Amino acid sequence: MADSVRKFSWVKLIIVAIPVWLLVSGGVGLWLHFRAADQKERDNRLAYQKQINAVSVIDDFNKITDVIGARHVESEQGRAGLTRMAAMIEGSLGPSNMGFQVIKHQGPLLDEVSFPLIEVAVMPKISTTSLWVVVPYDAPATESRGSAAASSLAVSFAVAQALVAKELPTNIHFLFVPHAFADEELRMSLIGKIKQIIDKKSGCSQVLVIGSQLHPGELFVSSRDASVPLMKKASDLIHDLGAEAICMQDDGELSVLLFEAGLPSSLLLTQSSEEMSAELIDSIKPQAQMLGDHAAQVLAVILRLAEK
Repeated sequence: MADSVRKFSWVKLIIVAIPVWLLVSGGVGLWLHFRAADQKERDNRLAYQKQINAVSVIDDFNKITDVIGARHVESEQGRAGLTRMAAMIEGSLGPSNMGFQVIKHQGPLLDEVSFPLIEVAVMPKISTTSLWVVVPYDAPATESRGSAAASSLAVSFAVAQALVAKELPTNIHFLFVPHAFADEELRMSLIGKIKQIIDKKSGCSQVLVIGSQLHPGELFVSSRDASVPLMKKASDLIHDLGAEAICMQDDGELSVLLFEAGLPSSLLLTQSSEEMSAELIDSIKPQAQMLGDHAAQVLAVILRLAEK
C-alpha cells in the first residue's frame, strides 16, 4: 500500500514538473534566441562602423563637386545634379552600404517633378527626444561646383558613418534636403515639409543645420535664439558667431527660416578669416585633413547634444 502511495506521489510530481520544465526551458530558449538576434544585429551594425577617414571625406567632396557638379532647379544640368546627389546620399548611407534606414519624403512639386527630402535614421530607438541634423544637398544656381554645400555633405556622410552602432539616449535623424538655396517660394515650401516631418516624430530637442565646412579653424554656431542653447552644452567645442553674422547674411538662411517656423534650430559652420567672393569660395579645394578634422569636430558636437 505504501509503495502504491509513493508511486502515485512520483506520478503527480512528474505530471506537475514536466509542464513547469517545459515552460522554464521554453522561456530560457526564447531569451537566448532574442539575445542572439540582438547580438547579431549589433554585430552587423559594428561591421558597418567606420572611423572618420580624411581621405574618404575629401573623396566624397570631390565626387560631389567634380562629378555631380551643379545642383539646382534652374537648368537641366542642375536638376540632373540634384537627382544624382539624392542617389549618392541613399547609396552611401542606405541599407546596402551603411545599413541605415532611409526614408524618402516627397519634396515640393516643381513642374510636376519633386526632389525628395531624405531622412536617415541613424539611431532608431524608443526615446522621448530626437536630434535632427539638417543638410542641404542643393547649391546656389550661380555656382558650378557648389563647394560650400559639398563640404557640409561630405562631412555629414563621415559623421553619420561614425555613428553606426553607437548607443545613445537620443534618437539622431539626418535630413538631407533640396531647395535650401532656391527662390523664396520653394524655400518656404521646403520649410513646411521639414517641419511636418520633424513634428511627426518624438520630441525634437534641437535642429542642427550643417553649413559650410570649407574654411580652416574652429566651428561656429549662429542662432536666432538669443540664449543659444547649443552653447550651454558644447561651449568648449564651438564659438558663438552671433545671429547678425549668419551665413547668407539675410533672413532666408535655412536655420533662420526653421527657427521662425517654431523649431529650435542653429547653424553650425566654419568662417573665412577674410571676405571672399562667392566665385572664389566655389573654387576652393580644401585639404583632406582639414575636412576630416571638421568631421571629427561636428561628430563631437552631435555626441555632446545627444547626451542627457
